[in-house]
Amino acid sequence: MATVSEILTKAADLLETPGAWTQGAEYRNEAGEDISDFDDDADDLPADLTPVCWCAAGAIWCQPISTPEKVAACEALAAAIGSGDRYEVPKWNDAPERTQAEVVAALRTAASQAEAATGAQPIHPWMTDAERAASEAA
Repeated sequence: MATVSEILTKAADLLETPGAWTQGAEYRNEAGEDISDFDDDADDLPADLTPVCWCAAGAIWCQPISTPEKVAACEALAAAIGSGDRYEVPKWNDAPERTQAEVVAALRTAASQAEAATGAQPIHPWMTDAERAASEAA
């Protein structure tokens, strides 16, 4: 199991490479095509489904981790950007004035805040918040 801090750090590392960040799509391929929402059975599949750039949420969601871990990381990023709603992350990422450096910095800030809040505790999706808090206090 990954910690929220580890997930956010990996996302920041992924987006730090020049050209690895995008807006208006979760993922894009080498041709710049939006490959976020393609079903394997779709008639209009792009030839290349290999992502080469990601938005902030896409850099989290592309990781091979559980959905609760992804949600927790998105919630931590939302808090770091001043929103209480993880669904605001794509809007924040896609703001015309947003830069790649700002997105990477926000992911790193969220990672630091998550580390400070929970330490290196992995996410246990089957636990309630109260159970998780009790296990962390022990």
